[in-house]
Amino acid sequence: MSNYRNRYAAAIVFLLVTLCGMLAGCSNTEEVPPSYEPPTFASDSFVVIYRAPDAVPFYYGGNFPEGFESMLEVYWSFPTPYYNGSEATKKVSAYFQEQGMMEDIDSLLAEAKKAYNSSDDYNARHYRQDTQLTATTNAMWAFNTEITVPYSDGYTHLEYSNFFDPSTGEPLDFWDLFSAPKEDVQKKLISYGTGYYDEQLMIDTFDPSFVSFGTEVIMVNYAPGTLMDTSAGYSIEYSDLADILHPWAIPSNAS
Repeated sequence: MSNYRNRYAAAIVFLLVTLCGMLAGCSNTEEVPPSYEPPTFASDSFVVIYRAPDAVPFYYGGNFPEGFESMLEVYWSFPTPYYNGSEATKKVSAYFQEQGMMEDIDSLLAEAKKAYNSSDDYNARHYRQDTQLTATTNAMWAFNTEITVPYSDGYTHLEYSNFFDPSTGEPLDFWDLFSAPKEDVQKKLISYGTGYYDEQLMIDTFDPSFVSFGTEVIMVNYAPGTLMDTSAGYSIEYSDLADILHPWAIPSNAS
């Protein structure tokens, strides 16, 4: 009987040691899954297609009649709070929705109708406006709005920037992102493009609303017809502007 008890006790000890080893092995070898950080913003869109030749609007998702021919197609997307977003994200979304489309759609439609009536081989025109969150810090949200505008010979491409305080959702002034005076900031931003474009022309046509913040670089853009017939621009590393940017305006993953 004593031998049986000894063998039974040994088996229990072996089992416990094995289980402990397995548990210890799991805790040492398995990686803890990274914490999931949901996106701050989602996106919503508005699409309308104006029929040729009467310019009657049809909204995406509706029923298009047989033989439908489009004259002007309009696509507009804007940021919305992700799931149950904070009050700050709701304010930002409301800002862009109230701003609406930045070009006069009635004028674009009138131009499209004129072109349609005077052409035997008309191709539908497209207007697109898309706003995206492009850079974030604990104290700044940077958004970039890209716009494609149709005209008689093709399309014009424009980009606009907006900045917001993540804690309140209130807009931030572009110049407040910098620790240096406005004149010094503008001079330094322009200095990185003087090898490509006329310096005085750059000074005369500089527009801070065309300066956008990305995750790795800052883009300085100029509207068509300012430096060139088409859009013009160049990029600057954040590290090159560290002496004039507030630290809180530099994304953590910027070079």
